[in-house]
Amino acid sequence: MGLSDDPHKIDTLGKLSDNGMGLAWYCGSCNRKLGLDLHEAIRRWGRSQVFIKWSPPVKCSGCGSRDITMIVQAKVPGR
Repeated sequence: MGLSDDPHKIDTLGKLSDNGMGLAWYCGSCNRKLGLDLHEAIRRWGRSQVFIKWSPPVKCSGCGSRDITMIVQAKVPGR
């Protein structure tokens, strides 16, 4: 069974969106928060992109580093 075969596992960009979650991207070199969000990631790489152990081709617009950390933002009840 592949990563996306389990309907209960949230492992793709589309499943994050479907479950009201999000993504935040930070530069590991200068700590800048990148302007990339989940909706833009889906536009660039598609809903079926698996994000687990994924290293997208993203670099910091401030310092040019490719040391980028992607953080899943959980759905907050009531928001």
